[in-house]
Amino acid sequence: MSNFDTEEREILEAFEAGKLKRAPDADEQIARHCRALDVKVVKPLPDYRIYVEIEDGRQGVFDMKPYLDRGVFRELKDVHYFNQVGILFVAVAWPHEQDIAPETLIEEMVPVEAIHDSGNDKSE
Repeated sequence: MSNFDTEEREILEAFEAGKLKRAPDADEQIARHCRALDVKVVKPLPDYRIYVEIEDGRQGVFDMKPYLDRGVFRELKDVHYFNQVGILFVAVAWPHEQDIAPETLIEEMVPVEAIHDSGNDKSE
């Protein structure tokens, strides 16, 4: 057994014995962090892109083209279906259950400021 396994076991035992407690506001901090990643606005754009606003204030454009040849996302090639994008719980979603998690959106979207700064604002 490695030192890590021993330490992990000791921490778990201490927690189960009531010697370790979660910080009183930890659950609220976790919930607040999760809410900050919620998608609050999504709008379809030309060329298989979507405009996204995140609860924490970030705004950007997410390009769906790299996903269109993958499994369930192939259906999004139909522009009329693509334009039915919406929000389901906290994710960008389409009626037949295709979705993009907020973490993926945040990681891959181009911030609105970067689009305006480059002079390539195709979102309008």
